[in-house]
Amino acid sequence: ATAPIAAGGVKRMERAVMRGFNVTLSTALTPALSDFGDGVRALLDLNARPGGETVVVPLLGHCDNPQIMLTPFYSLGSADRLGGVISTAGYSQSDALLVRLTAAESYLDSLVVLHGHTAMDARPRVLCDAREGPGKLLSQFLVASPDGRLVLNDVDAAPATDTACRTPTGDPGVKCGHRQFSPADFVAPEMRWPHADKPFVDAGMHCYTEKIDIWRIPETLEYLVGPALRHHVGLPPSAAIAVYDRRLDALKQSCKARNPTLRPTAVDVRRRFRAMISPLRVLAHADDQDFHLQAE
Repeated sequence: ATAPIAAGGVKRMERAVMRGFNVTLSTALTPALSDFGDGVRALLDLNARPGGETVVVPLLGHCDNPQIMLTPFYSLGSADRLGGVISTAGYSQSDALLVRLTAAESYLDSLVVLHGHTAMDARPRVLCDAREGPGKLLSQFLVASPDGRLVLNDVDAAPATDTACRTPTGDPGVKCGHRQFSPADFVAPEMRWPHADKPFVDAGMHCYTEKIDIWRIPETLEYLVGPALRHHVGLPPSAAIAVYDRRLDALKQSCKARNPTLRPTAVDVRRRFRAMISPLRVLAHADDQDFHLQAE
């Protein structure tokens, strides 16, 4: 017997039992067979990369006819609902912060693998399905454990850069679809039609690289970490939070560079983020019973 989990434009997902273990059975929807196959190939690629086994959902098995795949079942759901996981668990304020910091760091860990930084011959992959905002982006991740660790799950729209799709600087790139993005879309500047005086023509649109994922990082980090710092009644002003905010602003300036070649890599961002959150982790661990982010 199976129980429905969700259905999207590419596949239907159901909880099933295999050899006594809960798994997720994903079945391709007929109009999206090609996208489903892309997702299977992306998972195979990412699982094989060094570090991929800890930051990407494992592919337990797949079939071509019918097009199905099996992955582990994660009962905590997707990362865009992390706040609900924290609320249901009844975490203390300190634990809630630690969970959110772990989630943010593992999101960056996933980008490091996705962008090919752990394997010399790996082509960078790009998260194309995120134009609706950080919530949509994080819906592609699952909460893998109660401590907030995330795994990248939905890679149906995570193409690898290709030499057949060149950027203006000649680098291999991708295109996230073949339509013009709206002003409200959560997309990097290079993804927008550059000719305001001309109608959009897909053939005239240039390609772009994994640096579009870097452009989205600041808002995604705020989505994950911000609620633990800003939405608790009575949380006192803190030097630690002020320092974190200043460093986040500086990181945002780097990630939001209009020239994508000037943006940092996922490895650089992760290094800076780890330094940013180290004082917050220390403070959270210092007093788990009566947690206050106060300056020493």
